[in-house]
Amino acid sequence: MFKKRETVEKSPMEKAKGDIAVAYVLGFLSAGFTLTLYFLSRAGIRPLGTYNRVALIIGLIVAVLALGIMVMKSRICACLLFVLFCLDKLVLFMDYPGQISTALVSTIIWASGYFAGIRGTFAYHKLKKQPQMPSYPPTDGGLL
Repeated sequence: MFKKRETVEKSPMEKAKGDIAVAYVLGFLSAGFTLTLYFLSRAGIRPLGTYNRVALIIGLIVAVLALGIMVMKSRICACLLFVLFCLDKLVLFMDYPGQISTALVSTIIWASGYFAGIRGTFAYHKLKKQPQMPSYPPTDGGLL
């Protein structure tokens, strides 16, 4: 009744690019949420409290780091984005200790996505340094 699904094994470079994509998509989502809440707060709409200029700066930094991951596959940007996220959550949990139980699952999911970006960027640059073998058959019939 059900056919067995054939899976195509991804190359290491495709896996690295997939991990990188996870990190920059999460980075852009995080920057978008932060900037949206900041501008809503400035307009007098405060769904999650008041956001100050620090939120604006953090949102812009996260957007720039995500752009660095997307465009340049930057290892530094991936590491800084992960560290910034961890520091932000540490400050949040210290300021609001009651939020730990409700935000723990989402924090783990986002942290694992950012960590995947770190792995992906390092793997990407490692694989990029290796000489690439042609994936097409030789045109001379394989003769030397």
